[in-house]
Amino acid sequence: MFLKRWICVSISFMLLVGFVPAAAQADGLARQWATSASATSEYSSSDYSASQATGAPNTTVCADSVTAWASSGVQNPNESLTLYFETAVWATQVNIYQTYTPGSITGISLLPAAGGDPIAVANSSDKSTRCPGVFTVDLPSDLASTINGITIYFDQRDLGNWNEIDAVELVGNWPSGEDATGPIDVQESTTNTGPSGMSVTCDNGAAFDNGVEVRVIQMRAGYTYTATAIGLNGFDPVLAVLNSAGRGLCSDDDAAASAYYAFLPTSSDVPASGSSAQVFFANNSNNTFENVSLVVGGLDNTTGEFVLILEGMVLTTADGGGDAISLQITPGMIASGIAPSVYMISTTYGLDPYIAMIDEDYNFLKEEGSKGNYFACDNAGYSCWGESYDLSNYYVSRSGGRSVPGGSYDAMLRTPVEVGNEWSFYNFLMRSAGMNSFGDYTVAFHVGIG
Repeated sequence: MFLKRWICVSISFMLLVGFVPAAAQADGLARQWATSASATSEYSSSDYSASQATGAPNTTVCADSVTAWASSGVQNPNESLTLYFETAVWATQVNIYQTYTPGSITGISLLPAAGGDPIAVANSSDKSTRCPGVFTVDLPSDLASTINGITIYFDQRDLGNWNEIDAVELVGNWPSGEDATGPIDVQESTTNTGPSGMSVTCDNGAAFDNGVEVRVIQMRAGYTYTATAIGLNGFDPVLAVLNSAGRGLCSDDDAAASAYYAFLPTSSDVPASGSSAQVFFANNSNNTFENVSLVVGGLDNTTGEFVLILEGMVLTTADGGGDAISLQITPGMIASGIAPSVYMISTTYGLDPYIAMIDEDYNFLKEEGSKGNYFACDNAGYSCWGESYDLSNYYVSRSGGRSVPGGSYDAMLRTPVEVGNEWSFYNFLMRSAGMNSFGDYTVAFHVGIG
């Protein structure tokens, strides 16, 4: 089964552990200088070496200078300089500082943090930068991987002189969950595991051992959210909203939730029910970001299906590549025989939702083979991996007795599970197509517990 290659197998796994913070500016973008470099050739191993192109600029005039990289000669049409950066980012721009004889750059390529083939950047040759000067390359907005390296290609034969490089800057959006101060180190969840799912005991005495966890990775402080669990065919859900330390709020039969309903292609009609559960919450911790877990189980470990609706989600330019949400696969989910489905429905005109499955480094996942399809969905029913449906005739509830109608641009993914996937996480990145549109959206999960 293809999913075994990438799912994360630890219940305590945190998507963001291990990132190294880079420098940041007031615009919230990550801006960083190269930390290591190599080249097809160097004029010497110290002066003019590839390492002279790392770090911040230190050559201030247009001159042949030992503090910039230079190739061993000028007659090789295939010289290149490769630079690496500490933090992988959703790259938006590259700035190349040239301090002698600009005009020989024939193009650049980007190096994905997860490895694989370099990504050639169209229209990235330079014939007009002044000396000294900065050659700026704006990158495409639909990159499918975070970037931590750049290769610059040169042909110096026409100018007959060295095109020297003093520094290279990589600019990009932080991976989801980082801001100008770098990643947030959070505690692991202390929630226990039962025989078929997560174990939760609420203050009011409600308890279950078959919970399904939906973990919102690094939820931003200052926003309020509403999570609602609606059971199908008499299933009575209990909902717990927990912080990374396993503390939080529980709900069983909630009056406000009793007005919620849904109609989705995988669940069909989900009528309003007095046994629905709801929690209104915010990230009020001292951390700017916090992992928040929504855990749904059956009262007294009953089994069935539910739809979990999360309101209050907002996609902004500060979200880097998008919002990460992880669904933990439990034995109960596998036993139900129901493939879990996730929906992203815009509540803002103009937002074009896009869901992608990602690995722990925020790289998009795809089927094996050079022409493998990404596990992603743009317009459900038309341009999605796997089974999907046009959402134009579907809807979910929201607060105030309103509903969120689906549209032809909304997205869904239905993901198979099987024995062997237990306690793994399926990681979803909620974003827009090309990260070209922004706004409010609602997330819905349809899940079974066997």
